[in-house]
Amino acid sequence: MYKTLFNNLWKATTAYIVGSFALIQFASVSFTYFDLETSFGLTNTEIMKLLYVVLAIGFPSTLALVFFFKKDVIDNNEVNLHHPLSDNKKIGAYKQKIAVIPFTNLNKDDDGSFLVDGIVEDLITEFSMIKEIEILSRQTCFDYRDKNYDIDKFKNDFDLDYLVSGSIRILDNRLRVSVELSETIEGNVIWSNKYDRVKEDIFDIQDEIVRKIIISLIGEIEFSSLERSKRKPTENITSYEYLLKGKDLHHKFTKEANGKALIALDASINADKSNSQAYAWKACALGQAYGRGYIPISDELYKSIMENINKAVELNNNDFEAHRMLAEVHLSLHDFEKALLHGTKAFQLNPNDPRVTSVYGEILVRVKKIPEGLDMLE
Repeated sequence: MYKTLFNNLWKATTAYIVGSFALIQFASVSFTYFDLETSFGLTNTEIMKLLYVVLAIGFPSTLALVFFFKKDVIDNNEVNLHHPLSDNKKIGAYKQKIAVIPFTNLNKDDDGSFLVDGIVEDLITEFSMIKEIEILSRQTCFDYRDKNYDIDKFKNDFDLDYLVSGSIRILDNRLRVSVELSETIEGNVIWSNKYDRVKEDIFDIQDEIVRKIIISLIGEIEFSSLERSKRKPTENITSYEYLLKGKDLHHKFTKEANGKALIALDASINADKSNSQAYAWKACALGQAYGRGYIPISDELYKSIMENINKAVELNNNDFEAHRMLAEVHLSLHDFEKALLHGTKAFQLNPNDPRVTSVYGEILVRVKKIPEGLDMLE
């Protein structure tokens, strides 16, 4: 509740400051065209000072109104949300909140850990495509393991309804995947399954897991958002493994790992030159090297980033990662028209990814769509 209340106050503060600056700019320009001293007995300078005072006094008053009004609304929502017979949950207004925590790696060594984590990351991405649920971000889900979170604290901190957990063992060319969906109140298992397939079936396994879990939670729905054929990166399992290895190294945020990530992503591209995600993630890795100073800044580096992003979009116009990256690049160049174009496309493709909503929200604020932008950034 307090987090929501703080977000509402932050939004009101931002809106008030932006509106105040706009009003001051308008007044400073427009007042010069009128003889205000004759009409009101005050000079332009005195009226501007009065305006500053009114805005200063109005700020805490506005926050107080927002606080008391929003607190009542949030209190009422909290009662409805957590009541076992809540109409919100019955009619589907409430979105079930899910976390996919890292699967246990049952391999004898850590060589396959990148593949296990990559499969889980792809599962999170697939869940994020479904607007009827709310899914925790990849970073937050992996924090559960990397920060040694207590499971009860993790569930309570993020107000989770369900957890998806499991394990993976890789034996030569075979995958053994065990997965279960459990509710967080009593810990009861709602659905579970085991898969013993060849590696090439990984996309079918991921699709089935997502479909079965969603049907278990909210029943049969139209799975138009899960047209995996439009986003499936490659049919080449070698290219896919190198892609996952490159992504895993990219997430380590070190110069050495960044260099290895680029090598892995090049290998992914060489194994399948139609793998759009390999180009997109190579652009992201180059962008990381650019931003963190791992590689000297040059025109060639910028050119390589753009070539790889554009190639990704050319190969697959439904790759939200590529559109997100293009939106970020054009935003940094202050080309807000193109940033809005690609940010909107990324959001349409994946409205639940926090990286997408973050860049899209910032773009909306820059193009003067402030309320919508602040909602995204909340």
